[in-house]
Amino acid sequence: MNPLLEQCKVRPGDLNGFFNLFFDNLATVLILAFSLQQVLRGFSNADLLNVEEQFPDQMQPFKDRIMELIYEKSVPGLAMTMVFGNVYYSYMGARLGVKEDRKGAVTALPYGVNTPAAFAFLFTIIGPATAGAAGPCYGMMPVTEENVDAYAQCWIEAAESGWGAGVVANFLAGILSVVLGFFGNKIMQVSPVTALLTALSGIAFAFLGLAQVGTAFAEPIVGILPLFIVFMLYFGDVNTGSFPKSLVVFIVGVILGWADSVTTGDSVSDSTDVVKAWGISTGLSALGDWSTVPDYIGTIIPVAVSAVCGSLMNAMSAAQAGDNYPVVEVTVADGIGTIVGAVFGTPFGTSVYIGHPAYKKMEAGIVYSLINCAAFFIFGIFGVFALIAAIVPQQAVAPLILFVGLIIFAETFSTAPSRHYPAIGIGLMPSVCDWALTNGMNYNSVGNSTYYGYVGLKSGGGAILASLVLTAICVHTIDRNYIHGLAWSVAAAVFSVFGLMHQDEVSAKSVGEPQSSYCAYRAGATSCPDRYTDCLSFGAPTCAPLASVATRFMTGYLVLAGFFAFFQFLQMRGYVGAVLPSIAEQDEKAYAEEKLKPSVVTEAVKQVAAQATEGEADGAAVPKQGLDS
Repeated sequence: MNPLLEQCKVRPGDLNGFFNLFFDNLATVLILAFSLQQVLRGFSNADLLNVEEQFPDQMQPFKDRIMELIYEKSVPGLAMTMVFGNVYYSYMGARLGVKEDRKGAVTALPYGVNTPAAFAFLFTIIGPATAGAAGPCYGMMPVTEENVDAYAQCWIEAAESGWGAGVVANFLAGILSVVLGFFGNKIMQVSPVTALLTALSGIAFAFLGLAQVGTAFAEPIVGILPLFIVFMLYFGDVNTGSFPKSLVVFIVGVILGWADSVTTGDSVSDSTDVVKAWGISTGLSALGDWSTVPDYIGTIIPVAVSAVCGSLMNAMSAAQAGDNYPVVEVTVADGIGTIVGAVFGTPFGTSVYIGHPAYKKMEAGIVYSLINCAAFFIFGIFGVFALIAAIVPQQAVAPLILFVGLIIFAETFSTAPSRHYPAIGIGLMPSVCDWALTNGMNYNSVGNSTYYGYVGLKSGGGAILASLVLTAICVHTIDRNYIHGLAWSVAAAVFSVFGLMHQDEVSAKSVGEPQSSYCAYRAGATSCPDRYTDCLSFGAPTCAPLASVATRFMTGYLVLAGFFAFFQFLQMRGYVGAVLPSIAEQDEKAYAEEKLKPSVVTEAVKQVAAQATEGEADGAAVPKQGLDS
């Protein structure tokens, strides 16, 4: 028998491992499918909903196209990348077992939807791209019998534009992840771990947290109990034996949902139309248009960076549990998996899941990963997820998404030293502003110029980048590492002047003019007040603050850089205390003094750096440890 196949023995925990991994992915897919429907409808635009109700037959082609973009493109694309990832990581596990003669006692790395990145793309790329492309649709109101067909076609094109922007962003993020995967040690050295984790924690807190809690309490009879069952089972660590905890939450939510008529037979009947052989499609039509990339590069880059660092640390977590996978190979494979998904039409990336030690503890081996990809593939290409979405109320899914968000959120605090907590607080704010603005906060709801500050933190498509940069600056300020603080301030100035931060789009042409998101002040019949200038908002004349232009943000960060330079001078003269130790340095000291085990973060940096050094010593590039090892 082939030595690799000999490692694929069924182990006692394979079934439980499959259920846990499948239902974790299932919860994410269900909420993504539901959210994607809302996002491709302009965040459930009120005018659009009214027209759909008034002209149901004429708007049916638009509804059908939404279903096609989800169940013919996005979900089957995810199914294809799940096959690639689960099979490849099973192969890696079998190869490791052969190398170390483990006789099937290796646990494959869990693989699935990159939840933080998926929600980041959903709400900061697909949503805004759809809304932007729907601009002409708003000009068709009021809709009548004469123009309803044109209105439906307008929204079809807007939805296709939003989906296409997500696919292109996902493809580019995959490419960046592959490239950055070879430089994981450099990324970990340059970017504070606290900043990297906080950038994703903002999405976790706002879109995976606030949004899901709101869903739970919108239907209290159905939503409250599943919410707290998650806390009982996961955070209270109640043992459910071989019965998956996520399945408990699902079952309770389904029973309550049907008992309270939140879900009905009509919705299930409608969903059966979607259950059919959708087959395998591609995203090649979307990949022909890269015009949206400059608008959202501020989200794509930090998502790719965070994905690489997350894969790296998950690989090291597996090493601590006893399965020593090559970290560079893991990060590169994750990037390739994301590219595969984009080619097959999904705007959502995939990655190694956190929690390998848990699967190791339940004695899962390699087979659980293969079962997972087979089940996901069948569900994906036959539209079964639509039927499940109709049977399972949102309130049964939302707590599981909330759990993922809270884990990411908690991981940030557990990894960071307590002195960095204020920096984390600042880093959460851009995504919270993004969530608030996405859900309808406007100038009138705030009532004063503070609104423009919220718009600046949202940064068009770059709330994650704003979070990363602001947290890094705060971390280095707290640590009295003024040279690094100066470097990050200069980087922020460059990002600002080119529109990667604080602006709607990436451009160096109009750095002295306000962009559209700042055009919110209603001047009426009078001229713009002092420190404001004329601009257009959806074709209507209005005013925007002069303080919002890119050059002023750039100047602010350069002034900050000068201040860091001054404090560096004071530090060199002994007037300011020395730089505080990093997490890695603290771990090393604790290990030397008390023989404590270094953290996953420290081990990740050390092993990637060691692999890079080995590659250079052998006269080969770092990829020597990569896919062909």
